[in-house]
Amino acid sequence: MNHLKVRSQPTKVVIQATEALPVVLEAMQIVSEIVGSTLGPGGRPVLIEKQEYGLPPFLTKDGVTVYKSLGFENAAMDLVMEAIRDPAIHTANEAGDGTTTATILAASIVRKVHEWHQKHPDQSPQAICRTLQAMIDDGLRFLQERSVAATMRLPDGSLDPEGNKLLLAVAKTSANGDEDIAEASLKASQMAGDGGNVLLTEAPGSGYKVEKVEGYSLPVGWEDTAKSLAANWFTDQAREVCRVENPRVIVYHGKLSGMTSLTPILEKVIAQYEANQGDDVAAILGYGAESGVIASTCKEKDCKKALALMEVTGKGVVWGCKGHPQQAEPIELLLDECRRLGKTVIVAASSFSDMVLTSFFMNFRREDSPQLVPCLIPQGPSSNYQLQVMHDIAAVVGATVIDPVSAREAKLSCLGPGVSAFEMDRLRSSFEGAAYKSAALRSDPYRHQLAARIDAVTKQVQRAASSLDRTYTQERLAKLTGGLIRLTVCGVSNADIRERRDRVEDAICAIRGATREGCLPGGCWGLFVMARYISERYEAEVSSVLVEALREPFRRLLLNAGCSEAEVAKIRTEMIEKVEALSESASSAGWRDAKPEIFDAITKTWIDPFEAGILDSTPAVDRAVRSAAAQMPVGYLGGIIAFKRDDELERKEALAATAYQRAVAQGANEANERG
Repeated sequence: MNHLKVRSQPTKVVIQATEALPVVLEAMQIVSEIVGSTLGPGGRPVLIEKQEYGLPPFLTKDGVTVYKSLGFENAAMDLVMEAIRDPAIHTANEAGDGTTTATILAASIVRKVHEWHQKHPDQSPQAICRTLQAMIDDGLRFLQERSVAATMRLPDGSLDPEGNKLLLAVAKTSANGDEDIAEASLKASQMAGDGGNVLLTEAPGSGYKVEKVEGYSLPVGWEDTAKSLAANWFTDQAREVCRVENPRVIVYHGKLSGMTSLTPILEKVIAQYEANQGDDVAAILGYGAESGVIASTCKEKDCKKALALMEVTGKGVVWGCKGHPQQAEPIELLLDECRRLGKTVIVAASSFSDMVLTSFFMNFRREDSPQLVPCLIPQGPSSNYQLQVMHDIAAVVGATVIDPVSAREAKLSCLGPGVSAFEMDRLRSSFEGAAYKSAALRSDPYRHQLAARIDAVTKQVQRAASSLDRTYTQERLAKLTGGLIRLTVCGVSNADIRERRDRVEDAICAIRGATREGCLPGGCWGLFVMARYISERYEAEVSSVLVEALREPFRRLLLNAGCSEAEVAKIRTEMIEKVEALSESASSAGWRDAKPEIFDAITKTWIDPFEAGILDSTPAVDRAVRSAAAQMPVGYLGGIIAFKRDDELERKEALAATAYQRAVAQGANEANERG
């Protein structure tokens, strides 16, 4: 029997230019109204239902989250929304804030471009868009050159009181006036530093908790590493934690399915441990030099010969090569440094077989063998992520990454001097300290090793292939620089936590943006200044397209605050007059000195934004305007081609997916119920 493949051509919806533009304007206006309802202190949160089965709905006032959740049943309108959504989301990814402003601006600009094109059908729409883009670039350059710098730290490393006051105001504005969020976000940013990273976690309760994660941490613990055998490594049964002091580290690139490859290096560890328990000074110092905790080569210029024990006196030890004997540190100091290296070894590897884990915990309890603790390296978004993390750990602990081939000839120096402690709980493993701190008598090589690794990871961030890779690499860089900070968002429900977390993310991104590029007075003041600048320098007929559009977010902000259309018109006129009152000379000298005034939507009064603490980060304003400008071509579409939705098919697929997820959640298996 011949089986013919069923061929079905999707039904296309083709809309001509004359019909397409009303669809575009309607779709953008609806999106602008919904997303714009969250703008400003008077903005309203939006309740969003999750499509996935079993997940509760959540409440958010975050514009980008609302935007991502939108959809139209009409195929053409949904296509328009998808086309204009990416630039707005890109604004959030770059600046962390400004999505709502960008959405309102985009709808207004597209409408104004469409109106201008209707009045001037003989003019090239591409030409007008290029002209408007040049105006926008010029206006944004004017804003950036005159933004107020907000530095977190002074050149001597101390906190800048004035700069941090501005950053706190930026964070508070971005967090919709929540002082607790602003203070927690600023504290986390201060602790993280320029190269640091702030990790957001969630927990039940109230308030916000900021803490520093010491050393290099991994998001895996004994639950993933050792599973049912984990209890054999607990040093604190009550807390279910394994903690060991002064461990050394083997960084093994590969899966450990047997002990054969590690046997040679572990035998050397035991030999050194036994020598350290004895009185043979030469043997102790020899192993110490091989391990890298004391010097192993002569420090004299152009002499790299191996050092040897020349003589032991009551005052110290003569430790040098035959041509350059040197009086070294007191013998007690050298011996203490060498004897610090015990027999506890952390083995960091890609994976462990059950046989290897069994051998590890049997050795962990024995007195005459190395105390081996497994540490699983987590997988990441790329195939070489594990290897990159291994090199990071090696730089921190002063070790060398080995593999199944090089492990057989590994020396004690491959383990490095180790770290001060290693702790593994259920969900996290942490290396506390660093090699250059452990090797007090020979710290320079390990400092250089860590610095070189930081430089390498910094370059990896710059050439990351995707935003996901960049996020993971930035997290690794933060751990290496000691700037990994955890900010815990607490709430009474999932919806409450999610809404708080969105505002925390906005505040942190706003602080970072203001630190890099400065800040501006809030309340849409920057948009009004930009509109004034453009209107004064360009032809009125063309510039009016942008001037009116740039003032639209201010109108939406006032409407959200409860003002009527008449009040909005009056306040808007006053805002234009106050901006025009600022002379260009005062602006170039500094807007802060010019004492600008903005309208406070909460108190309904005119205030000094710097005194009241209502400031926007410059990147948020810049990216919002650029994102909106990218939507201009949508205002003169030649048509829309979309695929008509099969509502019945989509409904059946959704029901089938929901039924399957419910069955999985309840542990049901249809095959087991068949007769």
